[in-house]
Amino acid sequence: MGHQATDFTPFTGTLPTYIDNFLLDRRVRGKSPRTVHFYKRHLTKFLWFMQEYEFPMEMHLLDSYHLRKFFIYLQEEQRWGGGTPSARKCLNQGGIAAYARAVKAFLNWACIEAGLEKNPLQNMRLPSGRKEWKVEVYNDAEIVRIFQVAGEAHTPFIAARNRLILALLFDTGLRASELLSLRVGQVTPAMNCFTIVGKGNRERVLPLSGFVRAELASYLALRHESSGWLLLTHHGIPLSYWGLRTMFSRLQNKCGPLHINIYAHAMRHTAATKMHRNGMRLSSLQQILGHAKFDTTKSYYLNIEQDEMLEEHAKYSPMQGLSRELHKPSPGLLPEKERLRKEVQATSLRSVAAKYGVSHTTVANYLKK
Repeated sequence: MGHQATDFTPFTGTLPTYIDNFLLDRRVRGKSPRTVHFYKRHLTKFLWFMQEYEFPMEMHLLDSYHLRKFFIYLQEEQRWGGGTPSARKCLNQGGIAAYARAVKAFLNWACIEAGLEKNPLQNMRLPSGRKEWKVEVYNDAEIVRIFQVAGEAHTPFIAARNRLILALLFDTGLRASELLSLRVGQVTPAMNCFTIVGKGNRERVLPLSGFVRAELASYLALRHESSGWLLLTHHGIPLSYWGLRTMFSRLQNKCGPLHINIYAHAMRHTAATKMHRNGMRLSSLQQILGHAKFDTTKSYYLNIEQDEMLEEHAKYSPMQGLSRELHKPSPGLLPEKERLRKEVQATSLRSVAAKYGVSHTTVANYLKK
């Protein structure tokens, strides 16, 4: 019995269906699981908001009013039912901007590839999280303290592992996901660089300093498990993201108060900022960090403390080196010869020259004319 041919419509016109197909499209395009998860998490919350407030589910009825209400909702203290601690406090600008990026990408796709006739974001100004965002980094004393505490773990193996984790994060600026993806043989003490596949499935080469290679050798000498993953727990299983967070939490408790909490991305910020301040070119820094856009590198790591800015300006001021020359009065600004001669007789040639900010030769030649 034959099947009757029917027209296939990929979209029913509802918001949930559009979101499902958008996520499917991201996977088809080869986006990383982390990127797909980012879109899924933020768009699922957007869908929850639309359903909770009984806004229309038909895509053609979605407009700028609904989107503005959503972005205002993100600023409230009680969100998503208030079931978690993070939902009971205000979302920072960076968090709001992340939702804006996800919604923008979704609606742009819906217009270009899914037949949505009108983009409600077309004339709408989106919130941005960059303007008031500030990179915070650990100072040298804090870095030393964190390493010291990491080496005091309950077993030599865990101590060596913890120090290797810190060395890699502080010296290469790895992301947490990239760190946990490392395999045995991918980095060895004999290498001076290694290859990592990072955000957006972009491959990059990272340097291995002598310090990191020494920490790696110490760890591998104590690692006897057959697992292919580089970083393991004391049970011999691969270290997870939550295991990494637990490690940082324990370090935080033992280190005592620091001006910022211990977490992987703060170490990435510290690595990038120190490399830049030590003289690394921004183009090299962009390559190490794996930023697709140069502006990301600039906006994240060029902000400096006010005191440091003032100190650097005093050192590199364009006019400071010319100050002495520019403040010298010309001979025409010296007093008349008779008055100047009396001043020289009362004191000395050098004293008078210093008074008027000129050399004693300038005063002598002026009096001879």
